[in-house]
This record gives sequence, structure tokens and C-alpha cells, in this order.
Amino acid sequence: FRIDDNTVLKAVNIEFELGAKLLPTGAVTVALLIETTAEFTSASGLNDFLNVRNMFIDGTNVPSAIGLQLGKRVSPITAYIHFYNTTVAFFGQGVGIDIMHIVGCFFLESYSYKNGINVRIGNDVIDITTPTVIRFDNCRIREAKYSSGTTGVGVYVLNGYSIYFTNCVLESNAHEAVIVRPPAPPNLVLDIVIADCWVENNYPTGGPGNYAIIYDGSGSEMSGIKSL
Repeated sequence: FRIDDNTVLKAVNIEFELGAKLLPTGAVTVALLIETTAEFTSASGLNDFLNVRNMFIDGTNVPSAIGLQLGKRVSPITAYIHFYNTTVAFFGQGVGIDIMHIVGCFFLESYSYKNGINVRIGNDVIDITTPTVIRFDNCRIREAKYSSGTTGVGVYVLNGYSIYFTNCVLESNAHEAVIVRPPAPPNLVLDIVIADCWVENNYPTGGPGNYAIIYDGSGSEMSGIKSL
């Protein structure tokens, strides 16, 4: 399933009936891809909103794929995209939610679980100003799975600005709940906030050097970090 900018888009709503699933099979590498070759535009300027509601993306048949990928190409998506009650699960050797070149993305009351990485932010650095303004509110990010080639991390942030997790559950991931680790320039992470979240039972194997949350700026610039 793909949404791109081949046509002019403005205030688009995609709503699924409760219980409906997107269940990819075969050689699928990305279940839902929202990308752009240029800015989403309309006659009056930038796209207003893309709203997605009640979607369940199920990776049972393609566990090595990516469930939801945003902003893969060079030019960032400049529209605000809202996901309500969206679930991405069972990509156990892949990535649940992959946020790349996008400005303005909001997840509300959504769920990412039992993926190799539940949420990955800023994996592909073409424009260091993106991703920007990423928010997860009242979301559950749980039970990331560790296997060969995956990290078992709840949230992995490599690049981005203004990233917020509020009132979320970050629980029972095989390894860390959150890693913020820009690997090398030009990657950088500025202004990330984790506030009023429940963080429990991550990295249950324990041991020295194993943590629920890691902020690591040894590879590149990182600032404006807050856990409240």
C-alpha cells in the first residue's frame, strides 16, 4: 500500500473499520509506504493533513519487512500526518515504524509491538533537518524482539529534531526501551523529550552496561535531552 505525491493531496482521511488488517504477503518489503518526490502541495500551498485511523499492519507473513515507512525519498514530506489508533506488529526481524524524511508526524493512542525495532527515527540522513516535530502521545511501544540482525530496541533515534514521547508505555522490550545514538556527522539529535512515560522491564536479562534508556552522544552532536 503506497501513498505518494502523484496527485495533489489536501486534507486526506484514510479510515479503516475496527478490526480490519493490512496483511502483506510474498516479496513485500514495506507494508505501508508514504513518500514523496517533492513537497506535498496544493493550490493554496502546503498540504493540510493526512489522517490515518484504525489501521492494523500485521507482519506475520513478512517478518523481515518494514511495517510503516514515512518519507523515504530525498525531499521531505512537509504535510502534517496524524495516526490515530494505529497498530504495527509482528515484524519480528524487521522494523515496525520507520520515520525518515518528514516534518510533522503525530501518533495518538497507537501501538507498536513484537517488531525487531518497534520505532526507528532518522535512519537515512539525506537532509539533516528531518525528521522534525515527531510526537507519540498515549502510545504503547512494547515487546521488541531480539534475533540475528535486529536490536530488540523499543525506540532507536539516529537523527532528528523535536521528538516527543508523552504518556507512553515503554515496556518489556528485549533490549533498551530507548536508544538515542547519532552515529556520526552529519547525524545529530536536538531536543528529544520523554515525559510522563511508564518504563518497565526492558532488557530483562540485565547485567552491567544494560540500561532502560541510553543517550549516547559520543558519535555526533546531541543536545536538548530531557526525561521527565
